[in-house]
Order: sequence, then C-alpha cells, then structure tokens
Amino acid sequence: MSEKSIESDVLNLVAEITGNRVEELSMNSSMHDTIRWTSLNHLEIVTQLETIIGKKLSLNEIVVISCIQDCVDIVKKYKNQ
Repeated sequence: MSEKSIESDVLNLVAEITGNRVEELSMNSSMHDTIRWTSLNHLEIVTQLETIIGKKLSLNEIVVISCIQDCVDIVKKYKNQ
C-alpha cells in the first residue's frame, strides 16, 4: 500500500464511521475537534484499524491515537513489516 492510499483509506474509514464527509477531515482531525467522533466511534475506528492490519493493537498503541495521522502511522507501521 502506498502512503497516499493508506491516507485515503483511513480518511474514508473515519468519515464513514463518524458520518462526516471526507472533505471535512484532515490528517490533523481528532476526536476533540471532529463532530461525531465520539468515544464509541473511536472504538469502532480502532477495531477497523485492527482489521486492516490483521493484528490486535496493544493498549499503549490505542491510547496514543488522537488524530487521523496517528491512525495512518499505525497502518503504515504494520503494513511495512
């Protein structure tokens, strides 16, 4: 997967889960400044990331997810192994 492909896939994932349009999101969008990015939606995002990478994330990895860029970084980390 290319970096742009990963970014696009993660943006689409977050948009779908939160009910936002992709155009409303950026790599810096976070739970704190994105409408409908609730704690429940955050758990769904984590679950979907685990599905994409085929691995359960550690608690330490989960707690550092604060924005879309963090999600992208996790996918890149595991897809490049």
